Amino acid sequence: MKKSLKNILPITIIAFGISGAFISTAMEKGTAKITALPLIGYPVSPDGKCTDIAVNCNDLGTALCRVSGLSGPVAYQKDAQNNCLQPLYRP
Repeated sequence: MKKSLKNILPITIIAFGISGAFISTAMEKGTAKITALPLIGYPVSPDGKCTDIAVNCNDLGTALCRVSGLSGPVAYQKDAQNNCLQPLYRP
């Protein structure tokens, strides 16, 4: 009994280790990555409406998307009523 246990125990531990590695790899592949969506941003006119100047922006990030480089007006996402309420971020 002791001899068979000594032979079977290492094989069992190795089998559990290999199956755990496959399971964790499968779980990593199944997780969804959060990616920024490419959006068109528009600067705001003085009356609060979106202008016709289009800028490529994202919905995720830290630096605000601006019309001309780092110092221009901030670009916003346009809603159905042509209002610019949600600021966007640089791609």
